[in-house]
Amino acid sequence: MNKEKNNFLWLGTIVNTHGIKGEVRVLSNSDNLKMRFKVGNSLIYFRKEIMEKIIIKTMRFHKKFILLTFEGVDSINDIEWIKGLKIYCEKNELDDGKYYLSELVDKYVKDQSGEIIGIVTSIFDHGPYESLVIKLNNGNSTNVPMIEEFNFQFDGKIINIKIPKEFIN
Repeated sequence: MNKEKNNFLWLGTIVNTHGIKGEVRVLSNSDNLKMRFKVGNSLIYFRKEIMEKIIIKTMRFHKKFILLTFEGVDSINDIEWIKGLKIYCEKNELDDGKYYLSELVDKYVKDQSGEIIGIVTSIFDHGPYESLVIKLNNGNSTNVPMIEEFNFQFDGKIINIKIPKEFIN
């Protein structure tokens, strides 16, 4: 089954195995982790550009990771090959003006003068708010909180923010 990756929401990356019973560590960039990684949910991954599904058997939290096991996987030998793969779920249609946070990654960022200042490389969840990690044109990186004071706007292609000079120097 081969589908375009654009039809899917990137949930995170399987970064390693955990123990010998087929459990894996997932570093997730998603929100609502309990819903996204609910037991019985299907996760999607691409191996050699072929889409495959795997069903969650167990889920628990451990430090900054989500630990998962999958149906039909009983040992580390059954799952070791999956390390490093990105995992996805199917995207649901959103109302106009709504977007998934993962859609902001790799988007250009303009400041209040309309100048492109960099590109979003990742999103970091601070708990009460998320922040954009932006690789600036000068080669440095900065974290910009997605809060009201920065007048954050996204039109589906470009992120516009009102950003103090201290964040970009």
